[in-house]
Amino acid sequence: MTATSDLIESLISYSWDDWQVTRQEAGRVIAAIRNDNVPDATIAALDKSGSLIKLFQRVGPPELARSLVASIAGRTTMQRYQARNALIRSLVNNPLGTQTDNWIYFPTITFFDICADLADAAGRLGFAAAGATGVASQAIQGPFSGVGATGVNPTDLPSIAFGDQLKLLNKDPATVTKYSNPLGDLGAYLSQLSPQDKLNQAQTLVGQPISTLFPDAYPGNPPSRAKVMSAAARKYDLTPQLIGAIILAEQRDQTRDEDAKDYQAAVSIKSANTSIGLGQVVVSTAIKYELFTDLLGQPVRRGLSRKAVATLLASDEFNIFATARYIRYVANLASQQDLRKLPKTRGAFPSIDLRAYAGNPRNWPRDNVRALASEYTSRPWDDNLSPGWPMFVDDAYATFLDPGMRFP
Repeated sequence: MTATSDLIESLISYSWDDWQVTRQEAGRVIAAIRNDNVPDATIAALDKSGSLIKLFQRVGPPELARSLVASIAGRTTMQRYQARNALIRSLVNNPLGTQTDNWIYFPTITFFDICADLADAAGRLGFAAAGATGVASQAIQGPFSGVGATGVNPTDLPSIAFGDQLKLLNKDPATVTKYSNPLGDLGAYLSQLSPQDKLNQAQTLVGQPISTLFPDAYPGNPPSRAKVMSAAARKYDLTPQLIGAIILAEQRDQTRDEDAKDYQAAVSIKSANTSIGLGQVVVSTAIKYELFTDLLGQPVRRGLSRKAVATLLASDEFNIFATARYIRYVANLASQQDLRKLPKTRGAFPSIDLRAYAGNPRNWPRDNVRALASEYTSRPWDDNLSPGWPMFVDDAYATFLDPGMRFP
């Protein structure tokens, strides 16, 4: 036995006048697990005494059950298999425990496995520890009012009113505009921002802690976005400045209403193929290019439903790594192209060096950044360019290169 296992058994035990684990008791259980210095020994002791299954069965409601499962999955190593088996056994004749709505659209065991894989990846890739964090924007509408600015996760936004849903279905112009990209003239928007405004936006974006669906999988508080971007940059031979610029550009042209529409459409019966999260990653793109490869093992990825993929894209760490992995894919693809067959690209970006894409962005000509920005939002290297977007991303990139900009 351990001190933590003794405490947990006392908190979850029943008596003639105590037939439930209260929220307060459940909170103490979770806190004890999160602060335990020997989590594997504690889980082994609970398993040996028969209390581990009871632990999973008795701690609720759903948000506390998720916290418990994530905390155990993220902290165990040698005893993770035993914990997983106990969780499976706890679900027998327990329909509430298997409802995917209680587990954010994941089967219960998949939720456990995601938390376990994420904890391992965060430690391996160097973003497990919390970093210094900044302050979120309070904007609720207009440009730069989506998750990148506010930290409000798309999964937490209220359901779109039924009346608005009908108007969207009937393509009512005003309603479609309300739930669409807010910017028309990208240059006009940038001209309204001072250099300090731009720096403030960039710092707001990267300085916040990640908006994650799995906070309890981390050993302490979740890391900052800057820390995750830096880890993704190391993994894919990019720079955090390039990743940040792509994401900042996407988030400047994003609203809270659009976040709600895109996520809710993706997880609805329609399973719409929308763009979700910080880097506005398309659901089908995440599936086709296996953009979660470095955070989740193949067994977990293979079992993800389309709705689950959309939900993972709403979690910042998964979206940042998906964005970075796709940037590297587009860059590597460029290094294999023949510029003579891309006359529009060559004309728009005269200093582009396709071979340089195989290396780190620190060594790219600036036109490489602009061209990649165009290809990120469309079919890569088909010589059909995205008007205005290369300049828009380039402006964000300039902000991230500004001496006044520091990754926290």
